[in-house]
Amino acid sequence: MKFGGMLRSDFKRMFQGKSLWAAIVITAFLILINIMPETGADLGYGSLYYLARVRRGIGALLVAMTALVVFPYGMSYREDLKNNYIHGLQIRGGLNGYVWSHVLVTALSAFLVVFLGYLLCFGILSVRLPLFRSYELEDIANRAASGTLSGFEPFLTTDAPVLYLLSSFGIEAMGYAFMAVFALMVSEKVENAFIVMAAPVMLYYGSIFLANIVPIPGFSAWFLIMETGGIFRDFANPWQILLCVFGYFVCLILIEGLVFRLWMEGRRHHG
Repeated sequence: MKFGGMLRSDFKRMFQGKSLWAAIVITAFLILINIMPETGADLGYGSLYYLARVRRGIGALLVAMTALVVFPYGMSYREDLKNNYIHGLQIRGGLNGYVWSHVLVTALSAFLVVFLGYLLCFGILSVRLPLFRSYELEDIANRAASGTLSGFEPFLTTDAPVLYLLSSFGIEAMGYAFMAVFALMVSEKVENAFIVMAAPVMLYYGSIFLANIVPIPGFSAWFLIMETGGIFRDFANPWQILLCVFGYFVCLILIEGLVFRLWMEGRRHHG
């Protein structure tokens, strides 16, 4: 079984399992709880555009979402070790096939949990809330005329303003994909499942703490890039921002995959 076969097996394992779908539903529920106070008790004010701008939470929501993105596939390597599947899988698919298949499926599952969770949540809210309120449309038009739209806001003036929501959700989902693969990478060295699940949270807050005490280049502030686009936000073309953010996180995930492979190679040689 080469890389293609290994990848098909991992995709089948991911999509046929209940954990992915459960994580998507739970994520949507948590997001809904987090943003409901912004809509009023009877959904009488606010809009999808407004909620997309204020949706980001920290604390309990971040902790819960990082655990949810790891849950579907981030612990798969530890499960393979625990069940003594690892050696047989590597023999059939090779080390490279095993590593990159697991990295890809872990990243994709995390992306889907967050992205589809947002779509499910906002899809439910769209039954009662408009995409914009009239005063928001007026403000967007005025800022477009003055050239002060930033980030993904230029999408709001196109024939498909929903691209603003999709892009905002997409870059955040890529950040969570990066954190899920970080957990997969850490699982090669750490046996304790709780520590592995907590690794993305420690990475997130550790990065923020480091940025607060040591000047770091904007390119290193991945936590800002996943939230707003970071240093790429100043690009005039929103498609360029989207492409750069996705490319940025793909590069980080590739680095994590290389480290994961290196550590697995060391385990194979030294036991």
